[in-house]
Amino acid sequence: MLLVEDNAVNQQIAVELLTKGGAAVSIANDGSEAVAAITGAVQPPPYDIVLMDMQMPVMDGHEATRAIRSDPRYDSLPIIAMTAQAMAEERDQCLSEGMNDHITKPIDPDLLYRTVLAFAGQRVVPRAGTVPREAAAAEPTEIVGVDTTGGLHRVGGNERLYRAMLRQYAEDQADTPTALRAALAAADMKTAERLAHTLKGVSATLGIKPASGAAAVVEDRIRHGRLEGIEDDLAALETRLGR
Repeated sequence: MLLVEDNAVNQQIAVELLTKGGAAVSIANDGSEAVAAITGAVQPPPYDIVLMDMQMPVMDGHEATRAIRSDPRYDSLPIIAMTAQAMAEERDQCLSEGMNDHITKPIDPDLLYRTVLAFAGQRVVPRAGTVPREAAAAEPTEIVGVDTTGGLHRVGGNERLYRAMLRQYAEDQADTPTALRAALAAADMKTAERLAHTLKGVSATLGIKPASGAAAVVEDRIRHGRLEGIEDDLAALETRLGR
């Protein structure tokens, strides 16, 4: 499998889930790396299926998929979109660009496995059961404002991985409000939107709902150019993220 994803937390969770299911996973950090991996010197490409994130720097998933589909050699390569947008228009756009299906983030492990089996099933020998689970996952420590039950489910019941991802989140996202303000001050709306989008998605995956909701408000403001009063929303995001 080729996983096209720019965020380190999402990469680690997806790789853990997929390799536990028996997949061999390669990573592309953006769309340009994915296009190079698929259209490069090794032909046919060594992938049975591609999981394609939509919002990435350098080249996003839409542009990457269009580039891959422009070559008829890859007409039958399954490409599955991964996006935080659950709207029907987003799904329709993905399908019109040549993607085979659409998985909404935060990704549910059961849906991930069903989708992979649907498109690469003829090349997969399923293990007993459905979604692999940790054999004896203890209940994670309760954290105020964090849906630890939902977060643990989205990492396939792997408490060790979940705790590691929470620590990485605390390190990686602590300075996001400062980076957002800097991007807005420089009128770099693309970077600002991507920062808010990433924070929203990773927060939702790990069950950190207050931060996810606040980041969604900031992302929506930036995307639609409604910047008047955005400092209040950034302050609210900073407070919730700080907790």
